[in-house]
Amino acid sequence: MREQIDQVATGLDLLGNVIGSLKIDDTTKRTAILENITDAFGNEYHYFDLLGQVSQFTATLRATVDTASDVVREASPSVLMQFLMRQPTLRSPFDPRIGELLRDAGPLGGPLSVANRVMALISDRFRFEVGHTTVEDTALHLLDSGRGVCQDFTHLMLATLRMGGVPARYVSGYLAPPDGQTVGDASHAWVQVYSDGAWHGFDE
Repeated sequence: MREQIDQVATGLDLLGNVIGSLKIDDTTKRTAILENITDAFGNEYHYFDLLGQVSQFTATLRATVDTASDVVREASPSVLMQFLMRQPTLRSPFDPRIGELLRDAGPLGGPLSVANRVMALISDRFRFEVGHTTVEDTALHLLDSGRGVCQDFTHLMLATLRMGGVPARYVSGYLAPPDGQTVGDASHAWVQVYSDGAWHGFDE
C-alpha cells in the first residue's frame, strides 16, 4: 500500500510567490519529514530520510520556470565570491598551456570581449565529438585529445577566462526537447561571465 508523505515543500520567488512544489510518495507505512535548507550560495534544497528498507518511492516536481532573454541580472557578488570566480578548480586548472591559449585569444580587455574571443578560439581549435572524455576529465584532457563534449569545452573556457582574471562560472542544465516531446534527452554545460551587474551566457 502506498502512503504519501504528508508534507509538501514549496519554492518561493523573491516576491514570495509560489513557483514550485515538491511531493514525495513512498511504499512504506512511515511518514518522513521533508526538511528544507539554504546553502552558502543561497540555493534552497529539500531532503528527507527514510529509515529501513524501501521498495519504491516517487518524487514529483512541478514548477514554473522564468527564463532570461539573454542575461541574468544580479547584484554585485560579495568580495569572497568575486575572488572564488577567478580561481582554478579541479577540472578547470591553471596551466601554462591554458595561458598560451589565453594569449592566442588576443589582448585582454573587457570581460565580454575576452569571453567572445576565447569562445571563438576554442570552437575553432577543438572538435565536438562524443566518446573521448568522461565527466571526471579536466580541461587538460581536451587540450591533449583535441576532442570532447560541452562539459570539456566549458572547463577549458572557464580555466582560460579565470586565468585572465575574468569572473566566470560553470552552468549546467537540460536542452529543450524537440517539438512534440516533453522530456529533454541530454544535459548541457556552458559558461557565464559576470559584467556590469549581470551574468552573460557563452555557449560553444
